[in-house]
Amino acid sequence: MPSLANSLAGPSGTTSNITNSSTVSGATLTNALDTLKGGVDANTAAIALKADKAWTVRTVTGTSDTTLSADAGNPVLCTNAGAVAISVPSGLPLGVYPYFFMGGAATQGTFTGTGGLTVTAPSGFVAKSRVGGSGAMVAINVLSSTVAVISGDLSTT
Repeated sequence: MPSLANSLAGPSGTTSNITNSSTVSGATLTNALDTLKGGVDANTAAIALKADKAWTVRTVTGTSDTTLSADAGNPVLCTNAGAVAISVPSGLPLGVYPYFFMGGAATQGTFTGTGGLTVTAPSGFVAKSRVGGSGAMVAINVLSSTVAVISGDLSTT
């Protein structure tokens, strides 16, 4: 059998080297190919998982908005030149919710719970994005049917 000069990369950086061999046993070649196939399978699976994670950006052009279940994990871009009042309704599933970005000339976002949901902010902050907001980002995390916490570029007044 001719000499092989190959390096086969497998999962987690493992490498099987077949170099300068006049013969290669069937088991050695099979193991090396299995290692390579495992790495390809892992990469294919990782790509498939990311394919359904594309963001859907929703743009808010008015002065008010209500968070939707469909916003979960997606950016919401607020572009109104004035302040934007954002309602966070009760009944949303638990977990991280949209990321509100104050874009363009948007000055500030104010976040208010509705239907028995209270929106809270970390100590020392209020449930508003910082003033002069272009570029400010606020994330909502719904903790229960009655409490949501916001974080990000928050205001102190």
